[in-house]
Amino acid sequence: MIRPNASPAGDDRPVVVVTSSSGLTGQAVVRRLAARCRVLGLGRVEPTTLIEGVEHLPCDITAERSLAEAMALVHRLAGDRLASVVHLAEDHAGDEAARRVFEHARPLAPRQFIYTSTMLVHASCEPGQRIDEHWPIEPRDARGRSAAAAERWLGEHGGATPTVTLRLADLYDDVCHAPSLARQVQRIYERQMLAEVYPGNVAHGRAMLHRDDLAEALECVIGRRDALPEYGVLLVGEPETLSYGRIQQRVAWQLYGQAWTTQSIPKSRAKAGAWVRGRVPVGEEPFVVGEAIDHVDDHYSLDISRAQAWLDWQPRRRLSEALRTIVQMLQADPVAWYREHGLPMPGWLEESARTRSTALFPPPTGE
Repeated sequence: MIRPNASPAGDDRPVVVVTSSSGLTGQAVVRRLAARCRVLGLGRVEPTTLIEGVEHLPCDITAERSLAEAMALVHRLAGDRLASVVHLAEDHAGDEAARRVFEHARPLAPRQFIYTSTMLVHASCEPGQRIDEHWPIEPRDARGRSAAAAERWLGEHGGATPTVTLRLADLYDDVCHAPSLARQVQRIYERQMLAEVYPGNVAHGRAMLHRDDLAEALECVIGRRDALPEYGVLLVGEPETLSYGRIQQRVAWQLYGQAWTTQSIPKSRAKAGAWVRGRVPVGEEPFVVGEAIDHVDDHYSLDISRAQAWLDWQPRRRLSEALRTIVQMLQADPVAWYREHGLPMPGWLEESARTRSTALFPPPTGE
């Protein structure tokens, strides 16, 4: 454990609390913030990488007593210098978790509470359209509905604590760590039959956001905490949305130097195929299952002009460029890449895995 210590004499940096600080997103965030803030990270497990300026406080935010004890320690460490509480809801997006963290943080009088929601609270759009903060709130899956409920609660109960909600695009990094994208790359890498079909419109896609760009956006939100509205909502993501078909082509060209044909199939046919494969476990994994098939081609393209204006921020990375690095990481060590993403290996790769124990990536820490 990184044991919390009193601030060095003369250290007047603002104190920032970050939940889920040991996970992939949390580590990117605290690494960025540590240069300017004293960071207190709350997480169930100790991070595998120690970052100077970041103190780890063991905490399970789903357990009332654990959260209360952690916040009491935050109070002793921060005093009256608690600038922001950042609730990273990538793993705990529900209204119950947001309410619990907010209510335990409020007595500490933070100057700002930040909730990372998701763009999926909005209805989807069509290619050529862009979703802004006034776009209809019509979540279509469990994650979006849960985040929308959290937003409503914060809007109704925030009171005197200034609150900023960031509606995030889907997150990724240079290794990938985006489940649907990793499976898409996997299918092309293995030349699966499922890589040649898609139960939706291949011209549709979903906005993405590199974790390092999220960290920079959060740094801007914290730095401008005294200039932002008492309650504000910002969409945060890349302005360019790569369609499913364009991702297919970019990955295939890099792997094999050739074009890739992807045929759209009716959702009813995809559902029937998933139903059969779910009961006869042979061959490839289903493309998608359950209600996810109904939303597989929902299109999300974002208007981030408010974030640009309020924060003087815009993402510096693009998925169109990062795909090259992601595929290079896969090619450099397929075994490590599959293990990192928890993907089932084809037989020929399993044989390689049995004879090797090295990996390019540190073991994941969870939340």
